[in-house]
Amino acid sequence: MTVFAIGPIEIDGIAIHSLDPGTTLVVNTFNSQYRLIILLDNSVVLVTGGAAFPDATVVQFTGALAGGTTVRVGWIQVGCKMEMWHGNRRVTSSPVCSIVIERVPVMPVIDHIGP
Repeated sequence: MTVFAIGPIEIDGIAIHSLDPGTTLVVNTFNSQYRLIILLDNSVVLVTGGAAFPDATVVQFTGALAGGTTVRVGWIQVGCKMEMWHGNRRVTSSPVCSIVIERVPVMPVIDHIGP
């Protein structure tokens, strides 16, 4: 059995639905830092950070606000604000400055020898 793991990777944007559960993102905005962990339903994340989430909180992640009310659903994008919902409360971040994929779940790769 072989196991692969990667170190932190900085990116400009990502669709959270493309990430495996357990993936951890660190998102720095103009005013705060957020740590998001993708849960089994990848539109739901565990978030810590900013004034709104001093403790780990499960939220519905909406996406990147590209200005006004335009939302790029399921995305986090440098230069855009993040929108998420905690119950009936809408939380909007300041513009995203950087996104780092800090941890990707380690999945075993089974070596198969023979027919």
